[in-house]
Amino acid sequence: MKHLVRSQGFGAIIGVVVMLITFTLIDFSGWWTNQTVANVSQFTAILAFVAMGQALVIMTKEIDLSVGSVYGLAGVAFITLEPAIGVPGSFVLALPSSRLSDFFRRSRWSRANCRR
Repeated sequence: MKHLVRSQGFGAIIGVVVMLITFTLIDFSGWWTNQTVANVSQFTAILAFVAMGQALVIMTKEIDLSVGSVYGLAGVAFITLEPAIGVPGSFVLALPSSRLSDFFRRSRWSRANCRR
């Protein structure tokens, strides 16, 4: 038990449990509806896929911290474009734009490393 309490993620687990208890006490009928649980599960699954991809990159000893910025840029581009051109069009434009920005970032980084 001492090992569990001293582990690095124990504080995060306690924080999540405290938040769930607090939200349940404040608004039980609105928090535990099927729609709320489905929304939380959906958004958590998206972040879980990004985290698994980042973990695979780190396990191959290729530390790449740009995943968060590319993910954020794709989200901002999608939300910005969606009212004007709809979901399919914003999806088609948001992913390549974030990929293009990552390509430029990587090419700048590789040129900087070649100059050394």
